[in-house]
Amino acid sequence: MARNLTLNMGLRWQYMQPIYSWANNASGFNPGYYDSSKAATISPTSGLITSAPSPYNGIVLPGSGFPSKAASVVPASVLNNPQVQALFHNLPLGLVNTKFDTFAPRVGFAWDISGKQETVLRGGYGMSYERVEGNYYYNAVSQVPFTAVANLSTAGNADSLGSVGTSAAPQNITNTPDPNLAPPRIHNYSIGIQHRFTSNMVFELNYVGSHAGNLTYRKNLNQAAAGTEQVNPGVARNALRPYKGYGEIYQYTNGATANYNSLQSRLQMNFQQGGIINFSYTWSKALTEGSTFDYQPQNSFNLGADYGPANYSQPQIFVASYVYPLPFWLHDTGWYKRVLSGWQVSGVTRISSGLPINVTQPTGISTAGNLVTTSNVAQRMNIVGSPYAHGGKQYLAATAFATPAAGTYGNLGYDAIKGPLFNNWDAALQKNIPIHESIGLEFRAEMFNVPNHLSLFTIAAVSGSSNFGQATAATDPRTMEFVLRVHF
Repeated sequence: MARNLTLNMGLRWQYMQPIYSWANNASGFNPGYYDSSKAATISPTSGLITSAPSPYNGIVLPGSGFPSKAASVVPASVLNNPQVQALFHNLPLGLVNTKFDTFAPRVGFAWDISGKQETVLRGGYGMSYERVEGNYYYNAVSQVPFTAVANLSTAGNADSLGSVGTSAAPQNITNTPDPNLAPPRIHNYSIGIQHRFTSNMVFELNYVGSHAGNLTYRKNLNQAAAGTEQVNPGVARNALRPYKGYGEIYQYTNGATANYNSLQSRLQMNFQQGGIINFSYTWSKALTEGSTFDYQPQNSFNLGADYGPANYSQPQIFVASYVYPLPFWLHDTGWYKRVLSGWQVSGVTRISSGLPINVTQPTGISTAGNLVTTSNVAQRMNIVGSPYAHGGKQYLAATAFATPAAGTYGNLGYDAIKGPLFNNWDAALQKNIPIHESIGLEFRAEMFNVPNHLSLFTIAAVSGSSNFGQATAATDPRTMEFVLRVHF
């Protein structure tokens, strides 16, 4: 390339075999193998199973059978059970198809526009993949058919519900993968310009962005539409589920996305006596449908309703950092001048937007009537006014939030409330004191949160709680420490 242009290009291919169990003893639920004609019968009053002609309806196992060594980890009652043997359908290991189109190109360039190393334009693009965490699979070895299930002998009958034991309660399927679960993919891209104004001052301005696809989330296959319970008053929740005989069916699947766009600026100045100061400012937006690995939307069949700020989003961040040697009496004699000279001041200041707040109803409340259980995701509220209170630790106004009407979801978006401003100043004063040749002392006086300003965080966001809207934590008050170190 030209002397003032550098170009880098590359291509990577990654083989990412889905996680699996060597004994083929990790099960999953596949809707394609569920036979509604063999569905369990559920008591509409108790929600318990009264008849289960096919106790493993929809359950699948990987491969074509248990390997010979599986007897060491699979009980014989399961290993030799014809109903369990029928769950093998030559499905791939781990019940997930391996993806081979995981090519990851990347390109980057740097162009010295003037050829004088004063103004440089830089940019780049790269694609990468991430292996799906194994948490979606590990517990699959401890669910049906490797745990007891209700059947005709254990479930009793409709005329003797009093004898129905706990084994007759529909079980949850906590871990099952989408057969086409793909490795999450992210595109990173940037372009920016850097200019040297003087030998001691450099300024740069960059656009930095990313877009992630194939992100995983936790989908409840056995959830129903909003209002299901309201239009079926008195009917037990488990009797209304799409897949009778089961409680929650959690499937890890792709479909969530995330994007980040930012304008980043930085000014660096060096001082002749050795000091340095940096100012940086970032203006950004981070949006996603799932901020965590196992994120579960309040409505599994409308993921887009949970599209909003990521839980780590801070739209504006200002940071100043500095190291400055005090220029007093550096070469003067006199004991007091030597004592007062040679000091260095340093510090970091960070002022940023607060993290977003997700205001919800108490966990287990299901005003939408969509078969949400007590262990599931909390549903969001309606917002009916300005959400912010004024003064003290009461950050949110409780009167601004209302419980949605029965059978409906709240109109408040995910992470839609802005958290309190973060403001922190740390500083240090340091002096090196030579004693003899290579022996010396280093004295440091450090102060954290110099102005003693408490930045609030961790706002109580569950409606109806006694401290709703209040800050439950704040940064530490001003703290000082002194350090004396001998070096030799």
